[in-house]
Amino acid sequence: MNPRRGARAIRAAIATLVLLVLAAGPVFGHASSQLPHARLSAEGRTLTLVWSAAPDDMVDVGVAIGLLPESAMLAYLGGPLDDLPTEAELEAFASAPQLRDYLLEHIRVRQDGRDCGGEVVASHDPLERGFELRFTCPHLVEQVDLHISMLHDRDPEYRTFSVDGTIRSAVHTSAAPEQPWDLTPLAAAPAGGDPGREIWVVGTVAVGLAVLTGVWLLRRSPQRVSRSPQRVRRSRGG
Repeated sequence: MNPRRGARAIRAAIATLVLLVLAAGPVFGHASSQLPHARLSAEGRTLTLVWSAAPDDMVDVGVAIGLLPESAMLAYLGGPLDDLPTEAELEAFASAPQLRDYLLEHIRVRQDGRDCGGEVVASHDPLERGFELRFTCPHLVEQVDLHISMLHDRDPEYRTFSVDGTIRSAVHTSAAPEQPWDLTPLAAAPAGGDPGREIWVVGTVAVGLAVLTGVWLLRRSPQRVSRSPQRVRRSRGG
């Protein structure tokens, strides 16, 4: 197994495992059971973050900045399909300066009390790829403070889970939007790896995923939340 490819597979599998563990608990009333999450990676002085969520929550960002009507968000929750945003509307949303300002206001990184300069990476398909941001910090990205308050202005019950491809995670709520992150293990990880260990880890994670998926489906089935478009102020896990 190629060490780099194996390492990427391990990070992706473990991140999925973490999200399934979180999703197996209370769903916070989210109709899709897909929780907003931020994937972190670090290289040198740069921290890259990708925030993604269910389509209704992604579109809710457009509602928050006044570029999309509320009916567009409700269409993903069982409302009229004619209200779904058009490709042109989504393209305008993805490239809007209001979106850039909103993301940089609600996602921030500090290191040793100093702000890390942020930029939004252009995306032509945010509903599928999420919103990508890059932050340049004064020093190597190791210990940082990560602030995420995405959509807290729309509903204080929104929350985002941040993950870094390991077993660690943090939750950002309206009461505690800023959480400390230690990315030193990622920065210190060797470029290569032990192929035998990678195969063992991937196999172990695959078994865990299968078990957790079964548990998640069993718990989710009887608790399916109504996808009524009238539930605008729903309790949010996302």
